[in-house]
Amino acid sequence: MFWKRFGEFILKNRVQALGTTLLCSFLPFVGPASVVIAAFVTLCRGAYEGSLVLVVACAPFILGYVASGSSDYDFILNAVVIILLSSFLTWFYALILAKTHSWSVTLQVATLLSIIAICVVHYLYPQIDQWWQVKLTDYFTKALNMSGEGKTLLSSSMSTQDLVRNLKDNATGYVAGFVSFYALIQLALARLWQATIFQPGALQIELHNIRLSNVAGGFFIAVFIGSYWQYKVVIDILPVVVFTFSLAGLSLIHYLAQPLKHKKFILFIVYLLLSIIPPLMTLLAFLALVDTAVDIRKRVKQTI
Repeated sequence: MFWKRFGEFILKNRVQALGTTLLCSFLPFVGPASVVIAAFVTLCRGAYEGSLVLVVACAPFILGYVASGSSDYDFILNAVVIILLSSFLTWFYALILAKTHSWSVTLQVATLLSIIAICVVHYLYPQIDQWWQVKLTDYFTKALNMSGEGKTLLSSSMSTQDLVRNLKDNATGYVAGFVSFYALIQLALARLWQATIFQPGALQIELHNIRLSNVAGGFFIAVFIGSYWQYKVVIDILPVVVFTFSLAGLSLIHYLAQPLKHKKFILFIVYLLLSIIPPLMTLLAFLALVDTAVDIRKRVKQTI
């Protein structure tokens, strides 16, 4: 199998790992794979070896920014910062997963870091929602000016002001959640790669057994209560918490569907409904909340 041989080639020695990473980081459309390699090496060889690969993976992005001749430096800088941050988080989450062997712990740490980041932003910039309002308005205005069809489509549903008003209060949370989730996706790919070589089928079992702690459940309830009272920072934290619990809810759905005869069809329907009706994610989040209290998997085992 290609991926097994490729992984063994990378793990054979440091020079091969660094050289392969450097080559991937410069190839178009393959650049993100270099960070996956860093996470893979971290899972298999530890923090130090993984950090060396991470530095090599990130170097081209830094050099690209320094050498850039674009006039829109702010946009490029923001993009580079997000890429570097998500790359570091991928390495850090890989380190946590390697130490704890628990996706539940890793997911909760990722959520905690996102929440801390949101709180710091709100502390340093109390009017961050107004900043987002200006930036989002400018972005959507430029986007609409570039596309007449986009303007027609948007005006048929809501105005730019309405769209910005709906996004500005949660924008920091969405960005923090996206960066963290992207890092987790890269980590999942690295873990799949590792499992393919050393533990076939292990990743599926791990992802089907994500159960959050009682402390996380209590925090979830506190965030919902705080959002009802319209606390700005809590409103920004809400999307991150809901998404985290939604992932845990999906994990539970997959676990419950495993013994069923038509599990693939059932899961297809679940994902189809989630794509058509995104608010259903909240129901998944509450399912995961119930699971923190009663351990649904344990009860299902007892009834079998």
